[in-house]
Amino acid sequence: MLTEFAKLLQSHISGDDSLVARLGGDEFAMLISPALSDDDFYTLSDQLINESRQLVYTDSGDRGVQFSLGMARYPEHGISMEDLLRAADTAMYRAKRDKITGSRYQLFHAGMDETRIQRAQLRDLVAQGLENDEFKLMYQPIVALGSGDVVSAEALLRWPAGPGVAIPDIISVAEDSGLILKLSEIIFDQAFGLLARLQDQGLKQTVAVNLSGVQFRYQDIAAILTNYARAHGADTHRLIIEITESIFLDNIEKTQQTIRELSQHGVRVAIDDFGTGYSSLAYLQKLTVDWIKVDQSFITNINESNPNYQIVNAIVQMGQALNMGLVAEGVESLAELEQLAAMGCERVQGYYFSRPLSDSDFIELASKQAHPWQSIVPEPKLLP
Repeated sequence: MLTEFAKLLQSHISGDDSLVARLGGDEFAMLISPALSDDDFYTLSDQLINESRQLVYTDSGDRGVQFSLGMARYPEHGISMEDLLRAADTAMYRAKRDKITGSRYQLFHAGMDETRIQRAQLRDLVAQGLENDEFKLMYQPIVALGSGDVVSAEALLRWPAGPGVAIPDIISVAEDSGLILKLSEIIFDQAFGLLARLQDQGLKQTVAVNLSGVQFRYQDIAAILTNYARAHGADTHRLIIEITESIFLDNIEKTQQTIRELSQHGVRVAIDDFGTGYSSLAYLQKLTVDWIKVDQSFITNINESNPNYQIVNAIVQMGQALNMGLVAEGVESLAELEQLAAMGCERVQGYYFSRPLSDSDFIELASKQAHPWQSIVPEPKLLP
């Protein structure tokens, strides 16, 4: 694939003053002289995207390459080679960060430099935090409507000693720098550690872990999870993996294959933050997904006069028709809880029940035979 992609880049280079170089791994650079105008850059980028879709790089006929592309121009974006490469790299990572699916390109502008510096500083802090074992998981209980039982928990990453940066920003920097692989080791290790402790005490709760798109695309997730389960003596049947819609939009075939492999080991899969992306019914029909998690933005202050009511109601009915479980995120009031139960939502999580807890506090909560909310948790309404 790298060879064919390099040939494609070379086909767009002409003249003795232009060249293509492989910087390392899957990263390439093009030096084009004379410098391209903005319009020329956009035209070239579109050509590369269209032609890369047709690249065939295996004997079995696998086709198509996706990429992120950034451009910097002499002299306005840098005088030295180092400055130009740094600016182009910054633009490339902006394109990568903004990409939902397919390929994307970005021209450098001055405001990006401050962002690049901030992200570089955060990357160094994340690396130091990983070295010092500063990242911890907290667990937010998930409650079954009807019984009011605590049936599961979502593992949420926290950095108590960190600089107060939002966790999504930390994940983004970790993905761009490769630190996500080290971070995922900590997440899986702690999550399976909790599962093992729950099993040892005879408790039946499951644990849901969010999966990065980088992990899903480039790692053998089924093998990794199996190894962690074996190391802790935990059961993979009690693990739920949460993925976002953007992950399966990139490569539906790869997603299907990975979900099948996870299913063979008993791992269930949930689509997280459903409704905030493409929410394509065609994709749902192709994927064997166990749970749909409705994003908090649709749940807050939900009532029959709220436009979100019809959206959530449709998601619930669709999930029931496709035999997928429904979890509502961010429930913070009894009114929201009653409305969701009337729609037929099966499980809920949010501050109305509990903030995220430490592993020991979650085990204590899961061990209780009764909870203060059980007397008011309504039964979910199911479709006939």
